[in-house]
Amino acid sequence: MKKLVVATLLGCASIAAQADPRPLWEFGMSVSLLEHPDYRGSSHYGFTPLPLPYFVYRGDKLRVTRDGVRAQLVQRQRWHVDLSAAASLPNSGKNEGTAREGMPRLLPTFEVGPSLDYWITDDTPGQIQWRVRVPVRAVAGFNIKRSRRVGFLAYPHLQANEVFTRGHWNLQWSAGAGALWAEHDYHEYFYNVEPQYATQTRPEYHARGGYSGARAGAFFSASRGRFGFGAGFTDDWLDGAVFRDSPLVERRNSIVAGVYVVYRIFGSKEMVGGEVMP
Repeated sequence: MKKLVVATLLGCASIAAQADPRPLWEFGMSVSLLEHPDYRGSSHYGFTPLPLPYFVYRGDKLRVTRDGVRAQLVQRQRWHVDLSAAASLPNSGKNEGTAREGMPRLLPTFEVGPSLDYWITDDTPGQIQWRVRVPVRAVAGFNIKRSRRVGFLAYPHLQANEVFTRGHWNLQWSAGAGALWAEHDYHEYFYNVEPQYATQTRPEYHARGGYSGARAGAFFSASRGRFGFGAGFTDDWLDGAVFRDSPLVERRNSIVAGVYVVYRIFGSKEMVGGEVMP
């Protein structure tokens, strides 16, 4: 499912409770429902159901969670350097009837790169944790037939999260907000209009690198026994973005929202603390 990037959710009260230990690794099935635009700024939205297997690993140095793959490279007091990765869906359908009609279909993308994190508060379950994250990732588009370099992007943002329990439920919320920056290759992939695709209503356009808009969102998850569910959203504001005047940008903001349900089939006997849900 398209990554639900967490964002600002201020004013949430801290609940000082230790989250129950979770299996070091687990495998199961998930069903996700996602509503998302073809790309940021598109007015065409799609609704995507995704029945998929899922895998979670909660190691000290390596974690595979709902945010993607994260490997800890360096840890110095409150400074961490992680290797992180994530993926996204392609546009929801054919381009007919959209701003990209007659243009090549966008490929799904894969992102990987380091993230420099500064922990403002201690990493203590049962308390709200604040940190500044600066992931910088290389992006590539791919499918079974072809692949291509898309470019680099950075997303410096402030993030907060809390893991706690209520009765027999393990609960977690996370939220944050920041700004996106990307090089010209990244913006060109989504917002360029080459001469052969220009029309009377879609003039030729070449994007440049720089500010790529602001992002905010939130995520909540809950689990009990083998079952769990979650919901989240992100909202991107494109005012001021360097590609805002592209004829492919039809909306000033783009919202991604989704829900999922999971069922754990197998899990390790070794238990650890940490994130409640993938």
